Amino acid sequence: MVFGKKIDCIQWLLLVAISLGRYVEITFLFLLLFSYKWYQFRKIVIFFCVLLIHFCITNYFTGYTAGKFIQQFVILLFLSVSYYQFFRNYVPDLDKLWDKYIRFCVFLSYFGFIQFLIYILTNVDLAFFISLIDYAPQQSYRLRSYFLEPGYFATFIIPAVSYCFLQKNYWKQHKRRVIILVTALLLTFATIGYFVMFFFLIYQYRKIILKYCYVLIVPIIIFVLFILNYSTESQGMDSSWKAMVAKTSESINAFSDFEPEYFEVLNLSSYALLTNLWVANEAPCRLTGTGLGTHEINYEMEYQSNFFQYGLNQTDAYSLFTRLYSEFGVIGIFLVIYLLFKYRNTNNPINIAILIVFISYFIRGGHYFIYGVVFYAYLFYYTSSITINRMEVYNKKRINYL
Repeated sequence: MVFGKKIDCIQWLLLVAISLGRYVEITFLFLLLFSYKWYQFRKIVIFFCVLLIHFCITNYFTGYTAGKFIQQFVILLFLSVSYYQFFRNYVPDLDKLWDKYIRFCVFLSYFGFIQFLIYILTNVDLAFFISLIDYAPQQSYRLRSYFLEPGYFATFIIPAVSYCFLQKNYWKQHKRRVIILVTALLLTFATIGYFVMFFFLIYQYRKIILKYCYVLIVPIIIFVLFILNYSTESQGMDSSWKAMVAKTSESINAFSDFEPEYFEVLNLSSYALLTNLWVANEAPCRLTGTGLGTHEINYEMEYQSNFFQYGLNQTDAYSLFTRLYSEFGVIGIFLVIYLLFKYRNTNNPINIAILIVFISYFIRGGHYFIYGVVFYAYLFYYTSSITINRMEVYNKKRINYL
């Protein structure tokens, strides 16, 4: 295990690489491969063998080409092995790594405020350099720091914001951090950020809510009715807040008319969400799914249209739930939920904060390896009660042996 300033430097560089997108993250992890003391990763090999067998079996019935599967398989295998070696070599203390992540989110928020203000005043984007690394970022009057979309930035800082409320007295000790992070999340005007925080705050203050629920019933009913009945005719509205409410309203109302033709008259977010969900539901092999990386093929096979935004989010299915359902079926969905439940640790605020971001991925964000999804998965695993207890037993045996 390497210690000292080298560890700090590598951890900071990894966080920066993750924030700059998949290509920089993969490149950085590849360069790190030559600095590791390698540890065995038999469980990872077994897991990917299962993925390979699963695809071969489903492909026998679907006859899909293997190109997308190979691409996703190779990248996921590389990231899984790389992050395993990274955590074994360069993370002697998870709490210190997490503190770096929190501080980095604060930095991203500060940069976002500056970028947001300058863009409003001058229409100049300080984050133009991202287009040199990935595709052109989304231009809007919403805070996104230097991420491709405001939603991606919101998802990236959700664990940090959640941790601020989960960790006892954290907001009292670091008021400035909390204010900066919460303000940044709100200014993204990302529906996922608002909904995750809304339900998180309800859970966090459930005792107070239950105590005074009779006072809150009327405001809650009014809010729900407002969401459900909000007019979908206001397509030209400029307000980001109103756009977010309309997006939610249209998505809910569309379930009563579950056909692609209806989705095409909705706003783009609702269209992307519902068309991908419809495709996943219409795809073959609903029990087992069609295999890793095949949602894009399902999309083209099940849904054809001349709509000008046809294909929106077909690579990531818009949400992790939809993509898992499409590629791994009902069994895959239940297996992932079971693993999230099994490896949760209610006594560890880091673990719960990561759980919250995976819940947000289920709603918005179907990429398997963009902006640190695998990184979060390893953090979730290493902070679980099962892993912590296993490591304590291992360390005791090692001490006794020595």
